This record gives sequence, structure tokens and C-alpha cells, in this order.
Amino acid sequence: MNKASYFSGILAGAIGGGLFLAFLLLFGLDIIPSLVIGLASFAIALAFFRPKKAAESESSPDNAILIREVMASGSAQQAEMTKIARSLPAGTIRRKLENLASLTGKIVDDVRQDPQDGKAAGRFLAYYADTAIRIATMYRDLTSRDADSPEIRQTGAKVERNLDILEKAFKLQLTKLQENDLMNLDAEMSVLESTLKMEGIDIDPNRGGSAGTSQTGS
Repeated sequence: MNKASYFSGILAGAIGGGLFLAFLLLFGLDIIPSLVIGLASFAIALAFFRPKKAAESESSPDNAILIREVMASGSAQQAEMTKIARSLPAGTIRRKLENLASLTGKIVDDVRQDPQDGKAAGRFLAYYADTAIRIATMYRDLTSRDADSPEIRQTGAKVERNLDILEKAFKLQLTKLQENDLMNLDAEMSVLESTLKMEGIDIDPNRGGSAGTSQTGS
């Protein structure tokens, strides 16, 4: 239950309970008729105050197109992460990338169940799922040329740190989407971008969600 539904339920309950007590105590009505009036009032108030979320989102052609694009893009990103992970040897980096793929799928599922989250989820995945794919692709290409070297080990350690940062961000974003708490998303994204830049990963929102990757092994 999201916050809007929660508060509409409280308000409807207060109205129903108030009318029940009013008819029972003030007007001297028997308990059963008072209870019937209270329940009926609760049901009417709940229907009146219930937030319109998915219906309004789906009724707009532009919103419906956005939702389909976010789900299609997110599913493609999840598949790409899974594909890259399977091309890597078993180990920490492969496991972390598989975790990110799973979290991407959960974000897509959230959008499917709650279309009003589509815009925020789309923005997040455009930046951070693409970033995860770029980091993993770079590491895969590097290891395919040289299986083991000091540079590979140094790069691997840095990739692990980057994937840890991204995993925390994915988990936080999923929690906020599920709770419909998006107020601080921009601030948190800014902090994450700064952290990744310190690690050599540059996310530029002005490039439509593309991520520029500096030399990770430097």
C-alpha cells in the first residue's frame, strides 16, 4: 500500500468511525444500525478519497508509451547484464553483475505494477543500468585480451567497488519506488554521480543517459 492509499484509508476510517459513534451516542440509535451507517460511510468515503494513480497514468497516450518504453528498455538492460555476466568467469564480479541484473528486473516489475513510477525508474535506469553495462563490457573486453596481470587485478578491484556503489543505488531506488518516496531522488543521484566520478566513471545526464568511462585501470 502506498502512502496516498494509506492516508485515504485513515481518513475514511475516521469518517466512518465518527458517524458510528455519533449515531450510537448522540442520537441514541441501536448499535447495529449505527454500525451499518458507520460501515456504509467508511465505504463511501474510501471510494471518494481513493487516489487515482494507475488509471490516470494509463489513460494518457504519452504516459502509456513512456511506460512501455521504460519496461522494454529495462528488460533489454537486464538481458544485456545477464549476457555479459555469463561471459565472465565465476567469481565476485560475475555475481555482482548478476545481482544488478536481478535488481533491474525488480525495478521493471515495479513499473509494471505501479505505472506512476515509470518516469523516475526510466531516469534511473537510463543513467545507472547503462553505467553498469559499460563497466562490465569494458572489464569483459579487457580480460578477454589478458586473463591475468597486475593491471587486470587492479582493474578488477576497481570494478568491484564500482559495482558495489551501483548495487547500493539500485537497492535504494527500488525501495523508494516501492514506497513512492521520490522526493530526494535528485539529491541522491547527484551524490552517486560524484562518488562514481571519483572512481573514474563519468555520468553525464546531458548526453541522454550515456556514461563516459575513463581508464578504470589507471
